[in-house]
Amino acid sequence: MMHGFPGYDENPHWNLIDKFGNKLDLIAFTTYPFRDYNSPVDIPINYYSQIKEYTNKRIAFTEIGWPSKVSEDEQLNFIVRFLNLTKSMNIEFIQWIYLHDLSPPTDTAPLKSFMD
Repeated sequence: MMHGFPGYDENPHWNLIDKFGNKLDLIAFTTYPFRDYNSPVDIPINYYSQIKEYTNKRIAFTEIGWPSKVSEDEQLNFIVRFLNLTKSMNIEFIQWIYLHDLSPPTDTAPLKSFMD
């Protein structure tokens, strides 16, 4: 679930939830399903609800998004699909992270120096 970043282990790490035990008030997720699915209608019905199998804590989605490169209608379809697939969940908040699609960086030097 929630894949798409090259070089990172993107398999779900559900065991991490248990490691924190009662120290957590909320579990937060980032989701960009366009990396795995061509259209919002392709997102499986249990894509988000499977979270409830691993925790009964409140849920937050700190980053969600669907690029507008296809169309703004596709973004709208994603929001509708996301809200329908998560309506039975105890969601504290949802944040659409970027108002506009990001352009690839033209100069990665600042990022490289930050990461060193």
